[in-house]
Amino acid sequence: MGLVVSELRQTPVGEQALEIVERKGLGHPDHICDAVMNEVSISLSREYIKRYGVVMHHNIDKALLAADGSRKTSDSSTRKDTFDTKSNWHEAQRLFETYSAEREDSTEQTTHQQQ
Repeated sequence: MGLVVSELRQTPVGEQALEIVERKGLGHPDHICDAVMNEVSISLSREYIKRYGVVMHHNIDKALLAADGSRKTSDSSTRKDTFDTKSNWHEAQRLFETYSAEREDSTEQTTHQQQ
């Protein structure tokens, strides 16, 4: 596969009056996956240092966030419900915010103990 260079045939973004972007905030699945995989990488790096004295090369950057719902029926069997996007989204966001706050508290305590 060769390198292809072509002329920009539109107004450069910096010169446009309006730029539309997608912002992926704290509760967005991409952000949640990135944060989780970052923690996995940190934990793996610590384990490498503990076992081998160095951080070994690793690619921990892919994740899939999947959710589904289920509920008990009258006969105590479990039946899958259709995915309730809104309620599951809010629950995932609440869990992530709780996790983030706990992580921040833990980091602050570690920093304070090191001083």
